Amino acid sequence: MTIQLGPIAFGPGTPLALIAGPCVIESEAHVHFLAREIRAIAGPFVFKASFDKANRSSLTSWRGPGPEEGLRVLAGLKSEGYAILTDIHQPSQAGPAAEVADIIQIPAFLCRQTDLLIEAGRTGRIVNIKKGQFVAPEDMRLAADKVASTGNNRILLTERGTTFGYHNLVVDMRGLAIMRALGYPVIFDATHSVQLPGSTGTASGGQSEFIEPLARAAVAAGVDGLFVEVHEAPERALSDGPNALRLERLGPLLAVLRRIHSTVSPAVASPTCRFCENGCRRTLMKNIRRRGFTLIELLIVMAIILTIMAIALPKVGSVLSHTREMAAIKQIQTIQAAQTQYYSQFGRFATKLEELGPPEGGPEGPTAAGLISGDLAKGIKTGYQFTLIGGPTGYVINANPVNFGTTGRRTFFSDQSNVVRENWGAEPATVNSPEIK
Repeated sequence: MTIQLGPIAFGPGTPLALIAGPCVIESEAHVHFLAREIRAIAGPFVFKASFDKANRSSLTSWRGPGPEEGLRVLAGLKSEGYAILTDIHQPSQAGPAAEVADIIQIPAFLCRQTDLLIEAGRTGRIVNIKKGQFVAPEDMRLAADKVASTGNNRILLTERGTTFGYHNLVVDMRGLAIMRALGYPVIFDATHSVQLPGSTGTASGGQSEFIEPLARAAVAAGVDGLFVEVHEAPERALSDGPNALRLERLGPLLAVLRRIHSTVSPAVASPTCRFCENGCRRTLMKNIRRRGFTLIELLIVMAIILTIMAIALPKVGSVLSHTREMAAIKQIQTIQAAQTQYYSQFGRFATKLEELGPPEGGPEGPTAAGLISGDLAKGIKTGYQFTLIGGPTGYVINANPVNFGTTGRRTFFSDQSNVVRENWGAEPATVNSPEIK
């Protein structure tokens, strides 16, 4: 199946489609800026942005301007000739969104919500269903069937990673072929696939260094389009900055992906079977399991693996560094919780880490309250050095890498407000540093 949207097409034998933009509308000026920049890099593309991120981790996180103002901003962008994608979270939002958006997106968490899928289908717009992190790829047939029951078969299916334990996702490339066998164009979300859900405590983290290798592998596997959240300064993004692609990286990535797509596209035509009712679903799954690889296919797979290894291996150090940074944030939160308990017991905050640590042989008290582990009380843990300076009504926590660049690339600051702030550099973070969202 091929779905046409002006000069943009989704389907076999068509150029690689691009869906790109910020996670959420930050301002009207920012939306227009990014749209212009992306179009200058990519040519015709679908601009994506959310007017309301109803599934943010924290109650205090930025959700967006809301439906009325957000759709007004997107309508202004559409008047300049851009194709628009936005997501909905309630059936009542489908109609108003369809007046502006060319593509209505169903969030991954909501991909089984029958009423939402049906209302989106009734609009007649293209419906992009993101595969839930908990859903098997072949089960996306059921979600697509709900939309198609309205008579609207203009459906896209998007892969965005599968839950892999806590705070992590993994991409099973077999799922791309399985979803393509359902007969609908398949999109790969390269930015949410590298998300680390909820890993910072109050927001999601991410490993943006893996966007490019995963995108290359997905395009080589035969996807019809790329979904990527882009920001000129991800560290300042109001939502999902850690897994966003920096704007300056978009051009080089697209150049590589388009070359890969033009090479493999003739070999990845969609299967004709759509799991119809006469049992061909069972036949198709048997064929997927039993069919061997040709020599050319094996060579392509080997080339992809070698490319990913060449890129990923130098990144191992940065991944370990990122892991230590996440652990440092957790330790700061541990100190914050201990300070709250210490204050309730002794009527003041601890003045140094040792006062929160375990006693050495004697009873617990204000000089050693036993509220944190001994190693944290000594100030060094998971590659970071922690300091605490407290007074009667407040305190300051600093966390700095023991070896900057090796054990961490960020410094952290927090105080009695419980807000954690960061600095991307060797200089210690301060109360004026950006807040971690």
